[in-house]
Amino acid sequence: MAERYYLDSNTVIAIIERNTPPTEAQTAFLRAAEDGEIAALSSDLTLSECLVRPIRDGNKSLIEAILAFLDGGDALPLAPLGRTIMIRSAELRAAFGMKLPDAVHVACAREAGCTVMLSADKAMRLPPGMRRISWDDLGKEPA
Repeated sequence: MAERYYLDSNTVIAIIERNTPPTEAQTAFLRAAEDGEIAALSSDLTLSECLVRPIRDGNKSLIEAILAFLDGGDALPLAPLGRTIMIRSAELRAAFGMKLPDAVHVACAREAGCTVMLSADKAMRLPPGMRRISWDDLGKEPA
């Protein structure tokens, strides 16, 4: 079974707000997600977290870029934050001492069957059966 990837907010921010073009590994990952070669998703929490700074700064072009990237399309569907996710995130917080946003991201990932958390947050606690990689690790991942 192919691995499913969950993109944490910081990985989306790294793609959208960067001042340099995406790396080869990032481009290949996003293209593979668009083409349906890999399963990747994020959540409505990512959308909310990514919009805070551009809204505060009044950066309309960045707001539009985030809304376009996180449109919930086939390439990167967004998991909704419903009652089940909130219960699962509370369970994760109780079991692993996670911060609420991290617990919500992990709960969304687990409910969607993701085994890989794409995140720059090295301190994020993950339950057994899930591993974290960063954009920097992507080029080193086995094909």
